[in-house]
Amino acid sequence: IWAQCLPETMVESMIDDPHRWMEQNAIHWWKRGRTTQVAEANYQDGDRTRGVIVKRYAYQPWREWIATIARDNPATRAWRNGMSLRLRELPTPKPLLLTHRRRWGMLVESFLITERVEDGVPVDRYLSEKCQRVPIGERRRAVGAFIEQVGRLLRQMHERGITHPDLKATNLLVSESKQGGPARFSFIDLDGVKT
Repeated sequence: IWAQCLPETMVESMIDDPHRWMEQNAIHWWKRGRTTQVAEANYQDGDRTRGVIVKRYAYQPWREWIATIARDNPATRAWRNGMSLRLRELPTPKPLLLTHRRRWGMLVESFLITERVEDGVPVDRYLSEKCQRVPIGERRRAVGAFIEQVGRLLRQMHERGITHPDLKATNLLVSESKQGGPARFSFIDLDGVKT
């Protein structure tokens, strides 16, 4: 298990039974697939309630078990890539915990916890909501400025040696600046990223 900046009781709960912790603390499920589940969850840190994203990776018998021997599994890649992006000062939620469960020495599932992006929404949703708020005569300028901001971010990413082969609207989150400045971005779903 790799963990940082989390209360000891939470880490112990994740080690004991990550399924139960995920089910008990989930406040919203983003995905409940057979091999991948993603939930938004809360945990107590002293007096404060903090939000995180929990992603469960399930590895199917034999074919994927054997593949995890030859190369890093997707959860470990996502953890390392999250750290790599942060070291390169590219925006991504901070990885907080990674734990693996094994059976007969074979990896059967992993749990990755990252910070939750406050008020973060996918790019396409952000643009459609922004266009509804901006008067019709100003939309072209507002969208153009937003596209330029995204372009600068992608240029930075490539200049810093990062490629994200699964970069799409749902994997780039946008948050409004509270002070009315430019929007803030966060890259997510990093297991395919190359550094």
